[in-house]
Amino acid sequence: MKASAPDGDTLHATDSAAPAANPLALSDPVVFTKRRRPNPKRNTEPTTPPFPPLLNGDEPAALAELRRAQYETDRTAADAIFTRAWASTHHSSVAAVAEFVSSAWRPAAVAARPRLTIPTALVLSGINVADNLNAFTMLTAQIRGDGEMAASPTGRTIAVTLGSTELGTLRTSIRRITGEVTGAASEDADDLAAWHESLAAADRPASVVLLFPEFERCEFALLSRLIQILGVTVDPSSTPAPIPWVFVFGLASQADLVRRGLDAAALRHLSTTPFRLAAPRAALDEAVEGLFLSSPPAVSARLAAPVLEWVLDRFRFATHCGAEAGRGVRYALMDHYFGHPLSVLGPAATRAAAIAHLTPDLCELVRALPTVRGAVDALAASKSANRRAHAVAVLTSDAALKEQLAAWLADIDAAHDRHARAVMLVFRLQALTRLGRRPVATLYAIAVEENLADEANVSLMLGLLRKLPFDTPSPTLPLKDMLSVLDLARDTLVLTADGPDAETAEALAEHVARLQTLLDEATAAESGTATPTTSAAAADDEDEAEPGTEPKEKDEEEDLASRVRDSMFNTLQAGQHRAPTTGRTTANSLGKRTRRDSDSEEDDGGIREHAVLDPTKTAPATGAGAAATVRSRALALLHREAADRAWIARVGERTAKERNALPARTAAAVAAACDWLFGTVLRRWLSPPARRPAAEVVYAARVAALERTLAVQPRVLVQSALGHPDLFVQVDGADQSSGNQTGLIAPTDPDTAILYKLHLESARLINLFDWYTAFSAVLARRPGHVPDMRTDYVRFIRGVNELQLLGFIKPTARKTDHVVRLTWGKV
Repeated sequence: MKASAPDGDTLHATDSAAPAANPLALSDPVVFTKRRRPNPKRNTEPTTPPFPPLLNGDEPAALAELRRAQYETDRTAADAIFTRAWASTHHSSVAAVAEFVSSAWRPAAVAARPRLTIPTALVLSGINVADNLNAFTMLTAQIRGDGEMAASPTGRTIAVTLGSTELGTLRTSIRRITGEVTGAASEDADDLAAWHESLAAADRPASVVLLFPEFERCEFALLSRLIQILGVTVDPSSTPAPIPWVFVFGLASQADLVRRGLDAAALRHLSTTPFRLAAPRAALDEAVEGLFLSSPPAVSARLAAPVLEWVLDRFRFATHCGAEAGRGVRYALMDHYFGHPLSVLGPAATRAAAIAHLTPDLCELVRALPTVRGAVDALAASKSANRRAHAVAVLTSDAALKEQLAAWLADIDAAHDRHARAVMLVFRLQALTRLGRRPVATLYAIAVEENLADEANVSLMLGLLRKLPFDTPSPTLPLKDMLSVLDLARDTLVLTADGPDAETAEALAEHVARLQTLLDEATAAESGTATPTTSAAAADDEDEAEPGTEPKEKDEEEDLASRVRDSMFNTLQAGQHRAPTTGRTTANSLGKRTRRDSDSEEDDGGIREHAVLDPTKTAPATGAGAAATVRSRALALLHREAADRAWIARVGERTAKERNALPARTAAAVAAACDWLFGTVLRRWLSPPARRPAAEVVYAARVAALERTLAVQPRVLVQSALGHPDLFVQVDGADQSSGNQTGLIAPTDPDTAILYKLHLESARLINLFDWYTAFSAVLARRPGHVPDMRTDYVRFIRGVNELQLLGFIKPTARKTDHVVRLTWGKV
């Protein structure tokens, strides 16, 4: 038996006479006891509730627990990687500032700066406030000697961080400084000098550091006065024991702001030294590499191309903040595990248990995945009867599906490992040849969605490496270059004879042996062609060298990047002298020939022309557009040259001696190694794993959730908060669902939310009296409300002013007792 209490609390019927075990009789007296609603602020239950079961609650509890555990594992790993990435990025900058602080009051430093000035470090940190505050936290820890990076400082160092909120007035600032330095808060700066004088010489701090992380947010007049007061304590004539102050200012704009913000009297006390924090892009690259390109992978879930591009674009063009990028990655992981019932299949450690717990409904979800449907369609379209029968079994039998699903996911794990190593190889080859400066995060974002081997820069790299033997007079240089490229590939791809890629390692060893044999032959040939006359001339040149200069080595050559750049320049120069032909091309002295598609398709050297353009025409462009145009022209010209050489090799008449000459064999060996590395290994390894069957269970692809949560529009956020205040603030009083169920505005809502909901029911012009009458009627329904016209009117005016400040209404001169509604629609 239930009844409702007048104040909205639920009342339960209990029996005061009969024992609790006996049922209530109809004639027994009924006593109502009040049950209080639990206070959420006093809730002492575990703070990490399990993930709610999906599929309308039909998901097995074991799978829900696995999802929660794996999310916590990935979240912890992501947090550690982002923290470590930003710590290593700021390590050198923080160490430099810490060294400046520790040596600021040494005799040599004191003698080098103007007398009676305070050493001041100007840390140019940029606009990413969250990362800057983390850097200052690291700096404070290292100065105090209690951080992970801390080295034992010389003497005791006291560090005090003063934020903009702690510099409200001069008294509060001095009170904060004295409290942190002396341990007893005081508003008199003379207490600092007295405290320092009372200490023994051995107990006095080596330096007292004041850190101002947000210099631009400080009031410059107050800061100038504070510097003047503290500057007096440095003068030995004023203080028997001068205090060794050191200031550290965090600047988000430019160092000149200190000179323009502080007055001349304060600047006379400062001796500034500029420092600069490392660019946050390097930290983001290290974080992406640690998350997705490490072996073994740090996290089980992956970010799909739209999600990863959203995180990177927001970092590059909006926030430039590593904390925001980390927040985006963590939210994407949470959304993936929280809302995707098949995400439990991603981790390899618990995959067998997860597959065993798959229900028929989850099996149908697996069959509905687009990549799984494509794989089954391919099996059904096969000419093999066994493959067609297997497709039917996957569609009809859950056991067959589970067995095939385990094989698909194991293949995705192997593909991820190879894909990560191949992306790192492309990144290192890019740095070796200097054909691009794209960070590893950008390369990985491209590689997630498309095959990076088909990208224009990679094709250009292949074409230029193949062309080196034709542009270098000595065959030893291209052979050494190709050997260095293959050594880099072996180290990056981790190719070993006893590893899982033994066949690839064996093929690599064959190419290395072939190139090394040619290199030994070329070195012997070059050393045998040296004549006594040449040696005598070289000795004369060495004797004529100026005293004090080191003799230049005869075999000193430029690096691979310089030769690749020269080869690209030669290609572009040769292209300017080529006749612009359509359907024809020139092939040395063999006359003219008609270019057919089969000529370039039969042997084009592994180069694919990505853009149909005339290499003799240049479009005016600047910056990245100009660089892309030059690369496209060079790629098109290399494509033509490779096709020309292939055509000459087919129709030209060369003697056996010419074909077996060392330059010809060198060009063939280099071309074969390039084609094997770029056309076979990289093209296969860089195939996006996201295209493989059942890849949706691994990749987080809901970019809309990130946009709604982390990049929401201010108007949408304000309208959501006013329309549903119970989701944003703690509302005391009756249940919020009561107003929604009856269609009435809840009287316990904040005043501004009540007025906002009432204004949604109005037309363009809102009568203030009618609005106030409706507002009073809503307040009258609040439990325990005492009608007071004056109080209600004040609350009404304050709420209307807040809505005007938010931009929902504005006054009008046409009707003074009306306001104009400015926004339409609601969230």
